[in-house]
Amino acid sequence: MQSIISILTTSGRSIICTLSAVIIFASTKTTYAQIVTADFQLLTSSAVQGVTASTNWLVSGTDPEVVGYNPLGTYSHNFGDPTGTAGALGFGMAPALTGTLSLQFQSGGGSLWNVSATNLSYAGQVGPTISMNQILEPSGGIDGTWNSAEAAHWAVQYNLDFYFAASVDGNAGSDDKDIIFTRAAQTGYLLPYSELKAGLVDLTFNPGGVSITNTNFTSYLLTQIQPQLPTNTTYLLVTWMDKTHPDWVDPMLSGMGVSTNSAFGNMTVAYTTGAIPEPSSLLLLVLGAGLTGWRRIQRNRKS
Repeated sequence: MQSIISILTTSGRSIICTLSAVIIFASTKTTYAQIVTADFQLLTSSAVQGVTASTNWLVSGTDPEVVGYNPLGTYSHNFGDPTGTAGALGFGMAPALTGTLSLQFQSGGGSLWNVSATNLSYAGQVGPTISMNQILEPSGGIDGTWNSAEAAHWAVQYNLDFYFAASVDGNAGSDDKDIIFTRAAQTGYLLPYSELKAGLVDLTFNPGGVSITNTNFTSYLLTQIQPQLPTNTTYLLVTWMDKTHPDWVDPMLSGMGVSTNSAFGNMTVAYTTGAIPEPSSLLLLVLGAGLTGWRRIQRNRKS
């Protein structure tokens, strides 16, 4: 009797084989499909918890119109330009975001991963009594990629279908679709926590021509973001959405000057304590499982 192992290839086929066959597989160039889901938490600053001043901004912008209410010291924001005519810098409001994001990774060979969002639930605070929450559409996040190699600067990009639920109409619940976006591109970096140290490669961050930070971005990550991360962080996600026109806006918001001509951007800063193994580790796990099974069989035979 031999140990039987199942391997899922990227073609979707499940291969049943013995331990000896797995060892043969190890010497081939076959790519194995590994699926991992990581849950991310939007970062807030512990240094300013409880602060209620409306001028509390941790994202330093060059646009004087980017002001808002940020009592929890969030680093993630949506940036709204209701008129859509103010050029690159015309953000008139910036809801501060707290919440969670889940990304699913499927190995695509080497350092490449296919990425999709499976959950996104952000609470957006515009002011003490005004909220604009961000929620993932059922169609979810689609057709993204992440390159986990340092040479590629850990670049990540994925598209999102989502909507805003604003409280100005008296309802900010998950069923309240006030502003809808389709295939809105999110671009940035998914960096290992271990790389957030002196010597980090120079990274750029310039969404839609707007300089969100007033300092070198790499320095911003090391001096402002890294000290706020939990020590058990494994990866830091930093993405932006360029100023994007929504696909649909509730006509009720027209009185506030919001329409499909309006534009919205985003900055997301989030962390995970979960693991995103290298694609090669799947084969090692399979080999380990097969070897364990084989040893168990051998012991049973001897007894």
